[in-house]
Amino acid sequence: MTSGFVDFTNAGQINPEARARIRKGIGAPGDVILSHKGTVGKVAVAPVDSPEFVCSPQTTFWRSLDESEISQGFLRYVLISEHFARQLDLLKGQTDMAPYVSLTGQRSMTLDLPDIARQRAIVEVLGALDDKIAANAKLIDVAKDLAVLSLARYEPTVSLGKVVKQHKATINPSLMTANEVAHFSLPAFDVGQTAEVTRPIDIKSSKFEVRQPCVLISKLNPRFPRVWNVAEVPAIPGLASTEFLVLEPSYSSTTFLWAELLQPSFGATLESKVAGTSGSHQRVRPADLLETLVVDPREVEPELQGKITSVGLLAVQSRAENETLVASRDALLPQLMSGKLRVREAELLVEELV
Repeated sequence: MTSGFVDFTNAGQINPEARARIRKGIGAPGDVILSHKGTVGKVAVAPVDSPEFVCSPQTTFWRSLDESEISQGFLRYVLISEHFARQLDLLKGQTDMAPYVSLTGQRSMTLDLPDIARQRAIVEVLGALDDKIAANAKLIDVAKDLAVLSLARYEPTVSLGKVVKQHKATINPSLMTANEVAHFSLPAFDVGQTAEVTRPIDIKSSKFEVRQPCVLISKLNPRFPRVWNVAEVPAIPGLASTEFLVLEPSYSSTTFLWAELLQPSFGATLESKVAGTSGSHQRVRPADLLETLVVDPREVEPELQGKITSVGLLAVQSRAENETLVASRDALLPQLMSGKLRVREAELLVEELV
């Protein structure tokens, strides 16, 4: 679930025999996906070119059964509305386990719906923002692919630990005086690679400090690469999950290092070094990760390094623009839902953004 859309790139596959046994619950393009276990309340839409899919146990898909009552396009905005979020917050705490909202609980929720004409008008206005968000998401993917391919002809010849500095300093968030911190967590990576702004008191364990531009790489489950280019440090204190290694490049930009660590050969080598029997909790030891060979940046011509950095920064900038667009959309939505902001007024605001 990335930038408001479902990314099926690394989705697991089921064979035709298993598919034939499934009689209901088959997702389709345009369905709205809601996370209801663990991280509750994330919303994404299945793109128009989506394959058939089945939701994981942590998610549910929502679909309008009568578009004269509720527009399918409007459904996504209902699910990110304040009215819906308040209900989720109440329901997700009614268990002693991880936050969870059952199917029964979801069916008991009420939807705040304007008339169908206003629904469609809101979809048209906010859809312009979502279209821009989707375009940026595609640009991010293209930039990533170009950066990675630019290094494909180079052989890895040097241990990663020889070309980076590992930042190991940790801090107990409960001892911090800052009101807010930028939390680089695994869930934050998975939902869009945007650090979560939160209160230090809400973080329950020590974290690595993020003080300099760096690359974060996860030790957990390397078959699903999590490589985070922190090309610019946030204005507020940054904290990273200890599931990451915090790596500061010695001879290149963070973007070049990011492209190195996304090389398929690097990922394959990490997969061969995992420890642990559980498929969902396999880790690479930091020492093994730092011993893995990468392209030596000192052997790559400066011009190519510069091109890779420029392309990678385009992805960083597009992701930052999406943060602004998402925040603007989420601010406009309650005003449009309540009627405090007229559709035409919102159109003028959106035109300035896109």
